[in-house]
This record gives sequence, structure tokens and C-alpha cells, in this order.
Amino acid sequence: MEIHLYVVLVPILLLVAAVFAATEASILSLSRPQIEALRQERPSVYKKIRYFFERPDSFLATIIVCNECLNILIGTFIVELLHIYWTGLDPVGMVLMSVIVSSSLLLVVSEILPKTFAFR
Repeated sequence: MEIHLYVVLVPILLLVAAVFAATEASILSLSRPQIEALRQERPSVYKKIRYFFERPDSFLATIIVCNECLNILIGTFIVELLHIYWTGLDPVGMVLMSVIVSSSLLLVVSEILPKTFAFR
């Protein structure tokens, strides 16, 4: 039995999307006192992420664009996997199944769980 490349790529892309979502949530949820404490207590970390605080609009735009590209890739790969492994579905069923599977995976694995952990 041959393992298709998309079977390997989908979990990897979901993980990368989860990292983007967690980064967005953790950086943008910091309050001013937390940022100031980070600057005083861990200046090396603060220097690395200072750009995100100074330009939150470009940071957020970058995260959203990257995450959207990943979501499109994941959805495309899931459609291809369903087409390969479930050949008996009619086109309408294929579209419905791909929307349900990709939406569920993206919402739970790359949005809800990472942001839940990032806010803690």
C-alpha cells in the first residue's frame, strides 16, 4: 500500500497553521504591563519580538496571509486525498465531504486548540 505525499503534508501544514494561530493569539493578547515586564526581565526575548508590538498591523496581515495560504493548501490536499481514496463519491458528495473534513480539521487543530493554549 502506497502512502500518498498529501497524507504526510496535511498534518505538517496543520501544525504550521497551528503555530501561526498560537503566535497571533499569544503576541496580540499581551497587555502593556506584560510587555513592559518582558522588556525588563527578558530583554533578549523582547528584542526579538519588539517589531510585532511596534507594527501590529503588518504582523497581523502577515500571519493572516500565511495562514490563509496554508488553509487553501490543506483544503486542496484534502480534496485530492478524498478523490484518491473515496472514488465512489459523486461530485456533490465529494465537495460536501471535503468541506466538512477540511473545515473541521482547520477549526479544531489549527485555530481553536492553539489559541486556547496560547491564551494560557
